[in-house]
Amino acid sequence: MATNEADAQPVKDVSKEEVQDTADEAAVAASDYSDEEGQKAYVNVDPNAVPSTPKYEVNDVVHMSIIQGGARTKGTFTVERSRYSQSQRSCQYRLIDVHSGSLYNQGEWVRERFLRPS
Repeated sequence: MATNEADAQPVKDVSKEEVQDTADEAAVAASDYSDEEGQKAYVNVDPNAVPSTPKYEVNDVVHMSIIQGGARTKGTFTVERSRYSQSQRSCQYRLIDVHSGSLYNQGEWVRERFLRPS
């Protein structure tokens, strides 16, 4: 006959062990990335790095995802001008909308990573 009483078995609290294990792993991971002086390692950006060359030339046709009327569509643009942004370390472009002939977003500079070749 079955009873409603729980079996008396020893219970092991695993939550405290898991917290201790993760703390130990974090300490080991932090020690892997630290110098002998106890400082954290980091990566420097080379100030004398050669700037990347522009991917698109003036008058090239490019595509970019835009939102028109609440829907995402593919916009077609022509590159009017390009420049290299020292602060963002990337090429930027000023675009002309092929359909309307006006500057995209009042002449806003667009990063190269948002553009796709046609």
